[in-house]
Amino acid sequence: MDIEKEKIEKLWNKEAYYQLIENAQGKGEESKFFINIIADIINKHNPTSILDVGCGEGGVISDLAQRTSGTRNFSGVDVAAIGIKRSKKKGVTNATFELYDGLTIPFSDGKFELAFSTFVFEHLTKPERVFAEMGRVTKQGGYILIACPNYGSPFFRSPCNKENKTVLLLKRLVKSFMPKFFFTESFCWEKVTPIILDKEDHIIDYDTTIEPNLVFFMKHIKTNPIYEIVEANSFWGNFTYGGVSRAKKIFLETMSFLGKHNFPFIKYYGPFFFILLKKV
Repeated sequence: MDIEKEKIEKLWNKEAYYQLIENAQGKGEESKFFINIIADIINKHNPTSILDVGCGEGGVISDLAQRTSGTRNFSGVDVAAIGIKRSKKKGVTNATFELYDGLTIPFSDGKFELAFSTFVFEHLTKPERVFAEMGRVTKQGGYILIACPNYGSPFFRSPCNKENKTVLLLKRLVKSFMPKFFFTESFCWEKVTPIILDKEDHIIDYDTTIEPNLVFFMKHIKTNPIYEIVEANSFWGNFTYGGVSRAKKIFLETMSFLGKHNFPFIKYYGPFFFILLKKV
């Protein structure tokens, strides 16, 4: 087994890792923001069968079960046995949780009316395979929702990306404005090496393996006629840019202004990757 992959899987089976996630969900502005968005989508489109891919300790399903009305049946799958164990302890009566191998979702074709994944795709080694599986288990006319950091943006990156910031910015801008030279039918996301700390401590997203890019993902979707983009958003301006220098804050606020006013490419290069698809 790959040494880094083995280390990550050990990390994902530590109680402290899931406690960190649970604490972030309970207090984090970003987590609450996206859970509210998903709850609104569920109440609007009214799916009765819902799958959370990469459910972790079950916090998102637990929150959604409380924030959505009507009859809902939730299912969650995750690669970590501790995550599934913690999920079941939450006592959500209309939810079931199953361990899976991270590649093949253990449900039949077209079982769900909504399959979603939140802050998981940046940790995958084969995101195309997982997305294909989400599509397989979604009914025709159903929805697929993905939310994660937009680490493939020219203006953002994961904590695992140690490339020179200026070089990375220029390289990604060139890709943005000359996509035909770089884009293929795959997602075209850049891989990074996770940072595994020796101590028991863990820092959010040090276990990132790949940097999602909303623009290239949308281009991929447009090559696949079975999906229709319902909504895509990188959420410029929805969050403050704390912990950065004054110069970078001014730069990001300028990009945010352009993005919110639909400037080409920059519109989809905000801090987050959010997309809602319909399987037609």
